Amino acid sequence: MPSASFPLFFLCLLFPFSSSSSPPPVPSCKDFNPNPTHPYNTCIDLPVLGASLYWTYDPTSGTARTAFRVTGVTSYNWVSWGLNPTGSGMVGAQALVAYQTSEGLMRAYTSSIGAYRTRLPETRVSFPVSEIVAQRRENEMVILATLRLPPNKTSISHVWQVGPMLDDRPLPHATHSDNLKAFGTVDFVSGYKGFLSSGAPALWFKIHICLQVSASTIGIIGIILGIVMGHKPHIAHMIIGIVIGICTSIQVISACLRPHKEHKKRPIWTACHYTLGYGVLGLSAANIFLGLGLLGQAPKWWTNSYMAYLIVFGLVWVLSLLLNMLHTKKATSAPENVNDASAC
Repeated sequence: MPSASFPLFFLCLLFPFSSSSSPPPVPSCKDFNPNPTHPYNTCIDLPVLGASLYWTYDPTSGTARTAFRVTGVTSYNWVSWGLNPTGSGMVGAQALVAYQTSEGLMRAYTSSIGAYRTRLPETRVSFPVSEIVAQRRENEMVILATLRLPPNKTSISHVWQVGPMLDDRPLPHATHSDNLKAFGTVDFVSGYKGFLSSGAPALWFKIHICLQVSASTIGIIGIILGIVMGHKPHIAHMIIGIVIGICTSIQVISACLRPHKEHKKRPIWTACHYTLGYGVLGLSAANIFLGLGLLGQAPKWWTNSYMAYLIVFGLVWVLSLLLNMLHTKKATSAPENVNDASAC
């Protein structure tokens, strides 16, 4: 079967890219001042959960005076906002937590998140936090605090969340769409960098999907052409081609079943996706050589070009594997003072 590696690139340009849907509008942070006596220099409206963030950054001391506000909550909710200096997402976040007790008092404290479905126990965090207080006005809560940011880090991943209370104890938050989108990156010097979510995939992710759909379609066409045009039953070549076609179709279908980044089964899905993808690439390379052998003496320049292509591809694959391992190790490393008992 002929290689579809190069035509795939041009075919993917024919697929239209769907535009990302905008997050639902929330009240502007500029309409509210959490601390009238000490206004904040910057504020941003976070994309989900009716949250907003305020801060004033002092580059001399490396501290940020912050306020986190959530609207649409009741006395039976807890709210939380945190920075993740060692990775992205929930695990590893150094959080500020606030809620109203059954006695009507507001409680605010810090919690180092070491696992999913945490009940947010009070623990120390990996950077100094001072002047932490909480306020509640009607249907909103605000956490005020001063943070000393990690050295040489002003652009940091952050998360925010809202969850239920029971007997003055926070319960795990819901896993609705908005709850799973509550993370992003904040730059305390230049401002907000935007948020990451499954609803707004990056261009590379769209290209990846496009290439998968193209490869699956061309692979199926190649199988049909091979069966129609074949004069002799080349069993090995045919079986490998069918396996490749099935695997690429599974890859496309599995994209619809991809768990969210925060889901506990996401690493399993990712491992299967990578294994199947690299397996398809290996089988494709082997099947192309089988096809060249069936055609007889292929032009030497073509064989040499294809060998060079495989060598370059192999080097790129090794580099991507090393970078992925480095990213995974960095993302899963937790602060030393994380309390493992926080998982329920």
